[in-house]
Amino acid sequence: MLFVMGDFNAKVGRREPSAMSSAVWLYGLGETNEAGEQLEDFYLEHELALANTMFKQYPRRLYTWTSSDATPGIRETTSQLRKDGKQA
Repeated sequence: MLFVMGDFNAKVGRREPSAMSSAVWLYGLGETNEAGEQLEDFYLEHELALANTMFKQYPRRLYTWTSSDATPGIRETTSQLRKDGKQA
């Protein structure tokens, strides 16, 4: 099993079924940013999947940190990857 972990400052965002890729599934949070697009490209290139976008979860479980200077309601997420695209 391969895990890639780090502080990527990436937001992959919530997806519609038509926009789902093999790397990012339906259940992201918020809107995708540029770092999220780059991270998704990396996932696709290395046949990885963002595990925390695979399953519907209670909204509080979708983020791990809230910035003290962020816009109210903006949450940050962390990424868990698994090479075969299954739950980590």
